Amino acid sequence: MEERRLELRREIQQINDLLFKKKSEKKSQLSLMEDLNYKINVRKNLIKVTNQQANLLTREINANLSTID
Repeated sequence: MEERRLELRREIQQINDLLFKKKSEKKSQLSLMEDLNYKINVRKNLIKVTNQQANLLTREINANLSTID
């Protein structure tokens, strides 16, 4: 999961770089919207992976607490 999270962060950075580059090239509004929608979807995936990691850690903590008791 950590690898996927890092991959998504790199992808977001690439999208940001493209968006700023395209802005200076006077890209069409439709094309900018498509890029932004893609960026939103990547961020949603990043949030999903982060939530999965948090849930996994919570389960591990609960299992460890049960073992200690």
